[in-house]
Amino acid sequence: MDNLKVSLHGLLRKSERFFKTDMVYLARGSFWLNGGQILTSLFSFGLALLFAKFVSKEAFGNYRYILSLAGLMATFSLTGLSTGIIQAVARGFSGTYIEAVRILLKWNSLIFVFSLTGAIYYLANGNMLLGYGLVIISILYPGIKVFESYESFLSGKKDFKKSSIYRGIVDICTILATAMCLFFTEDPIILVLANLLTQFILDAVFFRNIYKSIPDAEKNKVEPGIIKFSKHLSIQNVLSGLPGYVDKIIVFHFLGASALAIYTFSAALPLQIKGLMSNFSLMIMPKISERTAKESVAMIPKRFFLSLTILVPIIILYIIFAPLIFHILFPTYSEAVPYTRWYVLVLLIMGNLSGLVLVTQKATKYQYILTLFGGASQIILMLVLVQPFGLLGIIWAYLISKFTTAILSYILVIKLPHLNKKIV
Repeated sequence: MDNLKVSLHGLLRKSERFFKTDMVYLARGSFWLNGGQILTSLFSFGLALLFAKFVSKEAFGNYRYILSLAGLMATFSLTGLSTGIIQAVARGFSGTYIEAVRILLKWNSLIFVFSLTGAIYYLANGNMLLGYGLVIISILYPGIKVFESYESFLSGKKDFKKSSIYRGIVDICTILATAMCLFFTEDPIILVLANLLTQFILDAVFFRNIYKSIPDAEKNKVEPGIIKFSKHLSIQNVLSGLPGYVDKIIVFHFLGASALAIYTFSAALPLQIKGLMSNFSLMIMPKISERTAKESVAMIPKRFFLSLTILVPIIILYIIFAPLIFHILFPTYSEAVPYTRWYVLVLLIMGNLSGLVLVTQKATKYQYILTLFGGASQIILMLVLVQPFGLLGIIWAYLISKFTTAILSYILVIKLPHLNKKIV
């Protein structure tokens, strides 16, 4: 076994000449992150099978819509603090996490206020389903968004093993709790309650464990300026995060709950693949944070074209076998096949690290340009294309916005090496 480890270590070191990356670090981190992601994906897949078998499209669409409202409310919290925590902790400023938690506790009250306001609106108009759903969100979701911050701290410490184990336990237990409820009811309110309450309890336990583990000597080490920078990121995340939930809201209001269920299944498998790919970005961020702007920019084209050698075959195989996959696994959602074949094309830009470089170099001005363009273009295109083309129009709008935003991000990032100082 030891000889095998030595041989594998040597092979990874030799491969660094081609990949221009610390392959030992990447392999170690990806083992835990992707291992946890794959296990969670398998459980998610099982839950999707149960939803397809036991829950009507109308009920599933309402369930997804309520969770989308939760995500929409969360975009108004300081979501950018997670990125700030990763970067600061990676540089040795562990106390930044303590300060970030204090700010999150105050700021996440906005989730409570917005959710409760929405609940009152829906209840006053006789929509008990959405009204009670938002009441649950207002009580549980602010705490969830504070507690899950421990993941950013562990990522900054490069402790991907513990991060993956904790996240895996939360995700899998949440899936199991929701699945158990499916055997007794398809009521979206009960399903949402099972989902969020499980997350709340487990995230609280792991948060307490990590928070208490920080040595007293490190608690006062706060990186100057990182909180202010994180607030800028949070504003940008509102602009970039809204389209991620607005698409479901547009589909729900223009096309109905059943159409939202079909849309969700069309995106499910591509998003699982995308989730696996995004783990590499999580591992790369602490490394890029230690590089200069010029070094970071130089690596973008090589990483992008290298990623295409992996992603293009995956996309082609998925497009070919999508009808068979849905026929076997989700026969009641066979109408989602044409949509999922389009949706998977978003994987083509997964290897573009331009946006990540802008974040690590604190290029605030350029990030605002990028997020404003990306968010506005996606929402406008969806509103324009949903009426004449339905779900296909929503997916086309999503793809057009993502590809043009990726191009713009590279145009912006190549200017960084010509600057004498960081953009502020």
